Amino acid sequence: MQYQNLKLNFILTGQLSLNLRKIQISMVLDLIRSKIYKTKLFRGREKMPVSNEVMHEILLERKRLACAPSLSDKPTGIGSVRFVVSCESNAKHIISLAKEVLKVISDAYENEWPDLVSWKEMLPDFFVDSFEPEISKEDMDKRIAYRNSLPWKEQQKLLADEKWSLDSWLYWLEPENRTWFWWDAALLKEPIRETYFIVAVVVLEWPFPWGALKWLFKACGALDVVSEEDL
Repeated sequence: MQYQNLKLNFILTGQLSLNLRKIQISMVLDLIRSKIYKTKLFRGREKMPVSNEVMHEILLERKRLACAPSLSDKPTGIGSVRFVVSCESNAKHIISLAKEVLKVISDAYENEWPDLVSWKEMLPDFFVDSFEPEISKEDMDKRIAYRNSLPWKEQQKLLADEKWSLDSWLYWLEPENRTWFWWDAALLKEPIRETYFIVAVVVLEWPFPWGALKWLFKACGALDVVSEEDL
């Protein structure tokens, strides 16, 4: 499915005219990172409460992962948000990989939330291997302290290059932390069909934390993910 009303200025002469101003890094805030570490200590394998709204969106997302929505379908939640994903030359493959990962996540909502060891067995190897190894809270605190000692621009560069750990990424996919859900993805026309695509997600709040969405695609091989609002 091709989106016809993209707010993008594409020049189909082999060049993509995108005024890519530096986007504000949507990484997890230091305070939230600390919350993740504290939560890990207590959460075990218990089944977590899920609101009716989130459960409804999870079921709809599952259907859309299996079959793309029609043009007449209307996004749920408070609406949809679109992102431009850049890659080397394998756009269609990256979309397929991202959907594969989300299907595994979706299936996990039916049972008790798996522990990290189980997730590493359930998720594709390529995806698991793309994340940074787990580190201790002490090491994370040292990393944060070092980063905060740097000038602002250098902090942002570190954040942009910083990998996520799998456990930190999974935290944002737990039902009670979900704020975005897959809507659809679309390849663009030639000559940029293999190097850029559009992905749309349904959101429950605005603004919303989308760092985990960005890393979903980067872990699948994308070069970058930019919000349409930042173009």
